[in-house]
Amino acid sequence: MKSITSSGAARLLLGVSVILYLVWFSYLSIDRWDNLHASLDYAHIDSASYNTAHGKWMYSNVDHINFWADHFSPILLVLSGYYLFSDGYWLTFIWQTLTIGLAAIPLFLIARHFLRSEPAAFLVALGYLVNGKLQYANLFDYHMMSHEPLFLFTAFYAMLRKKWGWYFACGALLVVCKEDAFILFALLGFYAAIVQREYKMAMFTWILCGAYAFIVFEIAYPYLTAQENYGYSGQYGWLGGSSVEKALHLFSSPLEVLKEPLSWNENIWPRWRGLLIQYGFLPFLSFTGVIMLLPPTAELYLAKRGPVISLAYHYPLLIVPMWTLATVFALSNIRNVISWLEKKPWRLNVPEKALKMFKRLSIAVMTVYAFTIVYFIIYGAFDFKIYGSHVYMDSAAKPLLIFYAAFFIYVLGSKGAYVTRLMGGSLSLKVVMALALYLIGVNLYMVKDYGALPFYSSWAGVIKSQHREHARHVKNALKTIPKKASILASQGPFTHLAHRRQTHLFRGFDSINHLGIDFDYIVIDIKPNVESQRGMGRAHVVGLLRLAEYGVVYEEDGLFIFKRGADK
Repeated sequence: MKSITSSGAARLLLGVSVILYLVWFSYLSIDRWDNLHASLDYAHIDSASYNTAHGKWMYSNVDHINFWADHFSPILLVLSGYYLFSDGYWLTFIWQTLTIGLAAIPLFLIARHFLRSEPAAFLVALGYLVNGKLQYANLFDYHMMSHEPLFLFTAFYAMLRKKWGWYFACGALLVVCKEDAFILFALLGFYAAIVQREYKMAMFTWILCGAYAFIVFEIAYPYLTAQENYGYSGQYGWLGGSSVEKALHLFSSPLEVLKEPLSWNENIWPRWRGLLIQYGFLPFLSFTGVIMLLPPTAELYLAKRGPVISLAYHYPLLIVPMWTLATVFALSNIRNVISWLEKKPWRLNVPEKALKMFKRLSIAVMTVYAFTIVYFIIYGAFDFKIYGSHVYMDSAAKPLLIFYAAFFIYVLGSKGAYVTRLMGGSLSLKVVMALALYLIGVNLYMVKDYGALPFYSSWAGVIKSQHREHARHVKNALKTIPKKASILASQGPFTHLAHRRQTHLFRGFDSINHLGIDFDYIVIDIKPNVESQRGMGRAHVVGLLRLAEYGVVYEEDGLFIFKRGADK
């Protein structure tokens, strides 16, 4: 096995990158909650975790059910333990960001093991951190899947090092994140058996996963829901009734199954095509990687539910870790093949003059497209004629790919000391480094719309000054409500009242009666900061004004607080 190319600079840059990620996304996550940009997913989970710490086991004041009947996630007991001692909301968001960001460290160690180069491993880890889908998921409320990358990567690296205690400890933490996370751990067992030849450890892994799945789906869910079937299995009902029918349909008509989801929505293929471009189709160069990414990918792709199959919100968290691992496997395969070719006596020798010609041509192409891309960034789209030639640009995607292709040719054809110092001396390492730079470049391009890098991405500036002003009004008004009061609140204010155990979510007038509670206060925000939360607020306020039992005690900036027994 080749020795590892060490680099203190790579380790330093990794540390700086991780710290910057943790600081920025922790701040941004808390800031979004503080300014009423959190929504029901966060409120649902946080309410259940908080109530568990105060005597109501996993009871959610959002849906009025045991949260584990929706998602069986024992990892939430960590939050409940924290809520025994503190009411602070901030830990939820910091914990989520920590586990997403720190996952770059075991990923770096995995990439170093396979690529035998710390600079290349750093580029892989950086590509993970600037992944827009990951950043989008980090900011969209709180979800248990956010902990899976750290536990998955750490368990995988422990397996590579034969540290089986750490492997099973991290595997157990991975499994308890969410009811379907055992699939990811079972896939690590597949790698242990097929690649590592650790059959005993693979068998223990599968036994653990099988036992956990039996407990969750055959004991816990039927008990919690009084239903025989898992609640989300309906998303895959188009494949068949029973699990056997679904499997038979999947394996007997794979092309039909592959095509069917694309007919549900015109936005599905562009999203998945973007994912393929984002990873440069590299995962498909590793057979092991393909096998390992298929189950989580199929879980999203075959789900007949818009946000899931469209890779929206937090759902990409399920597939990003496995796609990233498969990419590392592919880069390792590429380096091994090129290294093997370099040792052959019949290897291709390109004349020096040809190398210089390609190098100069690539420099010229890079220069032209660099100016073009910078012009586009500053001035936007353009369309004009130069000496009768039509020149236009409405997207930077293709020019960036051409620029990268020219850069790739330049790197391969350069033998200068500075290129060798930056990219490595061997052709195999140059190719791997260039491909890793592609992953970073395409992620940086896509992160503008789907991520939250400072001053660049759309999500970074989504909170406007008017949002902050409105949030200030709401928070000050909520402080006037007595701590022990029973409250019915609309979505925005509810996220700031969830730690009051007598607070419930307002879902319309039915909420007033069906809970059997004579609420002391009803809080309605008709001007919520999140556009998706705007709807029937005005109609609800009009209806509440007609109720004899309640009168308005606060009305400012779209927030209405009704109190039982107050004057009309």
